[in-house]
Amino acid sequence: MKASNDGYKDLFRHLVKGKRGRTVPPRERPILMSGPLVRAILDGKKTVTRRPVKGMALEWLDEGFTSGFVADPKNQICPYGFPGDRLWVKETHAVEYLKDAGAQHEDRIVYRADLAARWLNDLGFPVGDTFYLPTDYRPERWHPSIFMARWASRILLEVVSVRVERLQDITEEDARREGVGPAPPPSRPDWPATYRGGFAAKWDEIYGQGAWAQNDWVWVLAFRRLQP
Repeated sequence: MKASNDGYKDLFRHLVKGKRGRTVPPRERPILMSGPLVRAILDGKKTVTRRPVKGMALEWLDEGFTSGFVADPKNQICPYGFPGDRLWVKETHAVEYLKDAGAQHEDRIVYRADLAARWLNDLGFPVGDTFYLPTDYRPERWHPSIFMARWASRILLEVVSVRVERLQDITEEDARREGVGPAPPPSRPDWPATYRGGFAAKWDEIYGQGAWAQNDWVWVLAFRRLQP
């Protein structure tokens, strides 16, 4: 930590001290997940996720604040929450109205990741047990994950730990916990397949070619599944 930052630290802690020393109920925040990552969560293979650091947190890191200070829950700066908070997963889905189809209920929601479905009651909320549609099922329209409402989310996660690190600091074990399969690193397809290489390839797939090589700062969120 730079000595010149000490005054800023004290000022910021003073501003947020009202949020400390009291019992605060867990907050819920949305988080986007692609189909493969949803399946990995449901299979118990994904228990951690990394997201790019942006905004004020990135400014603090550029100014010389340590990653430990930036990730400190007392600073209330992580957009994904802190240990004990909840994340509800937003995923690709379809809402179907089957009033004229002779179905048990009039409406249902379908999740694209595994074609799981649930009936919706008259108020539009999921009811009853989950059932699965045939693998060749296609709805009239899939809704992108970003448009999922809270009531439609089926997966609830609890944040276990939060830290900040450089992307390439990921270990082989942590890469396995990201829920990806082994693969060669993007820049060396002739190298042996590893979980770390698989994660690097997935990162480039999501954030664009060369994103792994940039080695940006990332939030590292470990979680456990509460629902289903």
